[in-house]
Amino acid sequence: MNAIMRFDETKHNAFQKIVARFLILDLWILMKLRRVFKACLKLLLPAVEILCVLGVGACILFAYTLMQIKVDVPAYSEGYNHGKIKPLRENLLSLTDASRIDASRMKKEFILLKNQAQSLEIMLRKMKSKFRSLQIHNEVKGKEPWTQPGECWAFHGSKGKVEIALAYPAIIGRVTLEHIPASVSLTGKIDSAPKAFNLLGKSQDGYILIDKFVYNIRGSPSQTFQVNNKDVHKVPFNKVMLEILSNWGHPEYTCIYRFRVHGRIFQKSDRMGQAYKYLKTY
Repeated sequence: MNAIMRFDETKHNAFQKIVARFLILDLWILMKLRRVFKACLKLLLPAVEILCVLGVGACILFAYTLMQIKVDVPAYSEGYNHGKIKPLRENLLSLTDASRIDASRMKKEFILLKNQAQSLEIMLRKMKSKFRSLQIHNEVKGKEPWTQPGECWAFHGSKGKVEIALAYPAIIGRVTLEHIPASVSLTGKIDSAPKAFNLLGKSQDGYILIDKFVYNIRGSPSQTFQVNNKDVHKVPFNKVMLEILSNWGHPEYTCIYRFRVHGRIFQKSDRMGQAYKYLKTY
C-alpha cells in the first residue's frame, strides 16, 4: 500500500513539474512578443506621424477646394427654352476662368504642402541620427552648412559644447551664429535656438574665455558678434569651443544651424608676448 502511495505521489510531482515548465515557457514567449511589439512600434511611429501630417494637409486642401469652386446656374423664367438643355449641361460641367485660377492656386498649395511634408520627414530622420551620434557631455565635432530645416547640430537639453579646429592659428575678431527664421520652421517657433553662449579658445593649460554673447531670436537669422575682450586681441588660437549655456525655452533639445569664426591669420612677425600668462583658463 505504501508503495502505491509513493508511486502516486511521484506521479503527481512529475505532473506539477511539467505544468510549471509549460507556465515558464508561456511567460518567456509573452516577454519575447512584448519586446518584438515594442520594436515594431518604434519603427512605425515616424511613418504614422508623417501619414497624419499628410492626412491633415489633404483635408485642408479638400476643404479649400470646396470653398473656392463656383458654379454659374441661370435664373428660372417662364419663357425658358427647353431646347437649350444640352448647352446648359455643358455650362454646368465646364470650368470658369475663376475656377481655373483657383485650380492653379490649389496646385501651388499642394506643392508647398508636399515640400513641407518632405522637410518634416528629413528633419525627423536627421534629428534621430544626430541624437544617436551625441557624445558624453553633449559634445559634437564637424558639420556641413544647412540647406533646409532639421539639418543642424542637435543636442539634448539646453547646454552643450562644440569644438572647432581652425585651419590656421588665428586672432579672433568676430563670430557669427546662424539659426532658421520662424517663417521657415514647420512648427512656427524657434524656441530650440541658442540664447546665451560663450566662445572659448584652447591653450596649453586649458580653455580661455574669449567673450560672452546672447543670440536674439527676434533679430536676423544670421547674427555677427564682435569680440570686445581686449585681453585676447593679440592671442592666437588653433581651436575654439562654442559653449551653449541656454536656449529660448525648448525643454528637450537645442539646435545650432551654423557657426563661423572671423579673424586674421596669426603671422610669425606678430608679437604675442606673455599674453597667455594673464588669461584665466577653464
